[in-house]
Amino acid sequence: MKPPASVTIGGKRWRIKWCPLSTLPPDRYGDCDNPEKRRKTIRILKDLPDDTMIRVVFHEVIHAGLWPVECETVDNIAEAAASILTRLGFTRKENA
Repeated sequence: MKPPASVTIGGKRWRIKWCPLSTLPPDRYGDCDNPEKRRKTIRILKDLPDDTMIRVVFHEVIHAGLWPVECETVDNIAEAAASILTRLGFTRKENA
């Protein structure tokens, strides 16, 4: 299954860029642009394990939608949601 190329959050359209390891700082698995920026992008490393990918996607989507919220709070929410989905057995579908 091809990963999504965009998402709408709070009425604003974001591009999603699935990045190779070398394109993000070594201490990050993803990041997102300020919601006021034109051509906003969420960047996520493309080769993460499923449980980490779920957490990072949640983290960046929460950041995009709730930009002023502290990073620690975003981490806590993303970790809890990812944990539930991982325990339920959610994983990525392999590309056909």
